[in-house]
Amino acid sequence: MWAVGSTAKGGGSAVHWDGEEWKQVGLAAPGGGDPRPVALKAFGPRDVWAVGGLWGQRGMAQHWDGAQWTDVPVPQEASAPWTLQDVDGTAPDDVWSVGYVSEPYHAVALHWDGRTWQDVPVPDGSGKPGDPEELTDVLAAAPNDVWVGGQFGPRSTPTPFTAHWDGAQWTVVGLGSRTGTVDQLVRVDGQVQLFGTSSDGKPFALRHDGTAWRDVPAPAGNVYSATVQDGGDVLGVGASGAPGYERPYASTYRR
Repeated sequence: MWAVGSTAKGGGSAVHWDGEEWKQVGLAAPGGGDPRPVALKAFGPRDVWAVGGLWGQRGMAQHWDGAQWTDVPVPQEASAPWTLQDVDGTAPDDVWSVGYVSEPYHAVALHWDGRTWQDVPVPDGSGKPGDPEELTDVLAAAPNDVWVGGQFGPRSTPTPFTAHWDGAQWTVVGLGSRTGTVDQLVRVDGQVQLFGTSSDGKPFALRHDGTAWRDVPAPAGNVYSATVQDGGDVLGVGASGAPGYERPYASTYRR
């Protein structure tokens, strides 16, 4: 089992659970950069991806081969700082990652085909090319069944959206008139479920019924990461409480 994040001093960190204890495993630091991983996807003990950014520089994708982390080249998206925010995939040769460029503010989507990371045209959430946009989450079920979530517009009152990749093109699926962010996508009983945060800080949850997004009871706290357990229950972790006074939050959502 793996986990990634940042240390108290701001540097990136990867830790591995071997069944008895957590051990820190050093990340690659290309060019003396400061790696900041934020998400990972494991296909096996010798095939793990971690994505994020080199602090103040560029997006980062690192691969664990069972012995060490290696920085894998990614396309140069911009001269301005940019970062990757999530990673998911269906197989070692079908991996997706999404993120954003800071200036001008726009979304990034990459695909790994087993040899190289390549740019994929991003969905236009607002329908207005050039509008500020970022992608925060990706959920891959098959090469022709990939969901991404993100938001567009002013960062103070963004409009959340999702989009679906059918193997050839994106179809944008809006979330109505709400404002806020998409925090996590998971697949439950063959349906995609979404956890988000409204602009007022309150959590919301939706489930896609194959046609449109439908509201479902929201968790008591904001869910920033979730996984589906054996039996179909969803374990979510995040934070609860007023801004500046947040507390760690974890809960199981039963079907």
